[in-house]
Parts: sequence; structure tokens; C-alpha cells
Amino acid sequence: MQILPLTPAMIDAPPLTPHERRQWTNEFQSHLAERLRWTITYVRQHQEKPARLKPYGDSLIAIIKQAWQQPQLARPVIDLILALHPLPERWGYWEKWEEVLQVGAGIASSYAWQRQQAELLAYQAHLLWSCNRCDEAVEVGRHALQLATALRMVQPASIAGAALVNSLSALGQIEESRELLTHLLKKTAVLRPTAAAADIDAAMLALDRSHALILRQQGKQEEATAVAHSMLKRAENKLHISPYQLGDTFVEQATMLWAGGDYPAAVNALQTAIRLFEQVEDMAAAVFARGNLGLVYWSMAQYDLAEQKMRECVAFCEQFNAHWRLISDVGNLALVYLGQGSFQQALNHVNRHLDLAQRYGHTWETSRARLNRGAILVYLQDYEAAYQELETSLERVVGESRRELIASVQIDLSLCYVGLGNWERARQLANNAYKMAEDMSFPSLKIIALRNLAQYGKVDKRKWRLQKALSLASQHHRLFDEAGCLFSLGGLTTDKAKQADYWQKAVKLLEKMGVAAWLENHSPENPPFLALML
Repeated sequence: MQILPLTPAMIDAPPLTPHERRQWTNEFQSHLAERLRWTITYVRQHQEKPARLKPYGDSLIAIIKQAWQQPQLARPVIDLILALHPLPERWGYWEKWEEVLQVGAGIASSYAWQRQQAELLAYQAHLLWSCNRCDEAVEVGRHALQLATALRMVQPASIAGAALVNSLSALGQIEESRELLTHLLKKTAVLRPTAAAADIDAAMLALDRSHALILRQQGKQEEATAVAHSMLKRAENKLHISPYQLGDTFVEQATMLWAGGDYPAAVNALQTAIRLFEQVEDMAAAVFARGNLGLVYWSMAQYDLAEQKMRECVAFCEQFNAHWRLISDVGNLALVYLGQGSFQQALNHVNRHLDLAQRYGHTWETSRARLNRGAILVYLQDYEAAYQELETSLERVVGESRRELIASVQIDLSLCYVGLGNWERARQLANNAYKMAEDMSFPSLKIIALRNLAQYGKVDKRKWRLQKALSLASQHHRLFDEAGCLFSLGGLTTDKAKQADYWQKAVKLLEKMGVAAWLENHSPENPPFLALML
């Protein structure tokens, strides 16, 4: 293309007459309308082949923004937005696409196209929730849900409803989120006989995901896992379920398998999800699933693999400004370094975690960062600072009725009280945490609660608790806890041969995990107390 330089003749040219201006405007509008019609046809032809469309992501959004300023193009603009969704979201255009959905919903509203408005608002609510803009997701979700329910639109109602339930839960409004979910499940059941199978399946996948999350928050892990399995059964071998929907279902199943302590199965589920996401060119979902895989590897004490996957996710999030996910993975990396015995590195990362969470107004991650910061400070023996963080964290999670986290904070706080010399309060918290852990099907919580409680009581009782924790840790592939139990058992025995045997077995496990830093300044007579980590 040749760019002609401006000439004095061009600069001095007379302004367009009203007739010429109208003619030019009509030509532009006609050309834009033709481009829009062609683009809609092209997008619809290649919806199942997103790789063909992805290189034109910026251009596709640009033509929508050009066209939405022309009232006579309102209908094709809405058609193009609905044809494209959710591809731009999967390509990383989170903020730009949220604006498109918002403006599109406004256009639909101005023409009283209620069905399109409900659909666009539902998609916007889901995107806002995905990006942790929960306050906005609640506002948009309520509007979308009200509209979709009045129109008896099953799929938009469930998408908006699930975003609303999840956002309310993230904001600590647990009871309202539970009541809303119950209402939505009943409403969907009423609409089932007259709705299309594809709409019902999509609706139930969205609502069941929220249901599993709430059950887990209540400590009902077995029920949550059962819901995740039913989701997979619903999604598999159905032509109207997309690879993306199926991949998302495998991610949910992996989360519940991880929480239930079945780490190898969780790894397999996530690897399947990654393949499905890559199949539909959703690199963001694939990278986020790898970040989840890192968390499973962390639970298995495969710290090098965990760090690799989490760092890959962090790099992607920094490149594409996915700050809501960046916050989570920076926090997870802090726990990897705690497992490795790199306390200062763990503290640096948890401080960054807290800074990011506060900067972006992420209430739940701010809470998690403070909780983890308190735990790390315990291992740095800064008990006064740890006490401030953990007492505040306990008050917060009790108010939110998060049973799993209540027990976890009680365990960390009991260790803090040991450091402060208040053994009576420490034992009380340790007992409370263990009682809660026994009522929940969350093996990792039960293991660390047993290890913690084994610091108190008569030697035989302490050994029994450690042996029970050791058996559970071995059963659930938790090498770090196995080593922790062996070190503690060695510290309780007076038999030098047994003590040496416990020490050697534990050291071999640490070397296998690559975390020999825990051995510094320790011996068979003075074994380390390995961190209690979920």
C-alpha cells in the first residue's frame, strides 16, 4: 500500500457539501453493512474451527464496535456477537468482550429484544464471575436471571443463576447462595419437560458445578464428589456437549477427586481436560488446568513439577493480564516454597499474593493470603505476627461457615499458641480441629489434624495417632506427611535402633521429594517438625 503525502491542494480543498456528506455516509454504511453480513456468514461457517477465526480476533471486535454506532445495523450486530460467543473469551479478550456483551445487551434492550438481552446479560454475568468481578456479576446476574426466568429460558437462567450463586458465595453470602441454588434446581426441574435436551444438560452442568462447590464448603465431600461424577456422566457421549463443556466437567471432577485425596485420578482428569481444551484452541483454559495440575502435584509433594506448572500459569496470566487467576497461582507458589522449606521465599510470595488480592479487591483471596501468611510466620517463629493474622482469619471463616477452613486455621493457630507457650489453648484448638476433620471426607485435613493432635497426651496415644496418620498418608500418596509422621515417631521413641530407622526412612522420602532443606540443624535425636499443609 502506498501512502500519499498531504499536498497543499488537499489541505485547501473545500469542505464537503451536505449532499456529498450524505452520499459518503451512505457509501460507508452500505460498505459496513456488507462487511457485517459477510463476517456473520464466515463466523457461522467456522464456529467449530476456532483456529480459523482466532487470527482475526481484533478485527472481529473492531467491526462490531464500528457497526454498533449505526442504528440500522443493530440486528446484525447482535447476531454477530451471539455467533462469536464465547470464542473471544477463550482467546483472552476478557475485558474487551465483556464490554461487547454489555453494549450488546443495551442495544437489545433498546429494541425490546428480550430473549437476546437475557442471553447476553447471562454471558456477561458468567464472564464477570470468571474474572472475579463478583459485585458486578451479582448485579448483572440478578437482572439476567429475572429476565430469563420470566421468558422461561432454561439455559440463560442457569448460566446467570450459577454466576450469581458462585459470586454470592465468593463474597461470603453463603446462606443466600445456598437458598438461590435450591430455588434454581427446583425451577429447572419444572421446566425440564418442555425444554430441549441440550438446554437442560447445559443448565444442569452449570448448576451442578455450583452445587458441588457449596457441598464442599459445607464439608460434605462425598456428596460433592458424587455431584461431580453425575456431571461427567451427563456430559459424556453426547453430541450436543462441546469439548469445552466436557473439559470443564473434567476440571470439576478433578477438583473433587483432589479434595477427596485421590490424586492420581485427579491428575488423569486434568490431563484429559487439557487435551479437550487444546482441541478447541482454548489455550487459556488449558493453561489454567495446568495450574490446577500444579496444585495436585503439590499435594503429592512433587514440588518441582508443581512449581513448573504454576510458573507456566503465572507467566501466561502476566502476559494476558488475567489478574484474577494470577492472584491464585502466586498464592499457590507460596505453599510450594513452604513445602520445600524455603520459608523466606514462601513469605515473599504470600506477601505478593496479599498485595495482588487487595489491589484487585479479591475478598476470598485476601482471606486466603492472610491465613497462609499466618501459617508461614509460624514456621518462621514470628508467633506474635502469626497470631494477629490467624485470629483474624479464624473469625472470618467462622462467620462464613467454611468448615474445612475453620479446621485448617485452628490447626495453624494451635501451633502458634505452642510457640507462645499457651499449651492449654493449643490443645483445645487441636482437639476442635480433629473433631471437625473426622466429620468431613477430606483425607488431607484428617491427616494434618492427627499429626497436630499427636503433640499432646500420653506417648502411646501420640504414637497411635501418628501411625493412623501415616497409614492415611501412604494410602493417599502424601509423601510429605509420611515423612512428617516418621520424624515425629522417631522423636517419641527411646529405642536408638528404631529412632535411626524412622530417621532413615523419612530422610529418603525428603530426598525423593527434593526438600532436604528441612534437615538443616536437625538430627535423629532432634527431628524436624514438617509443615502441616492441606
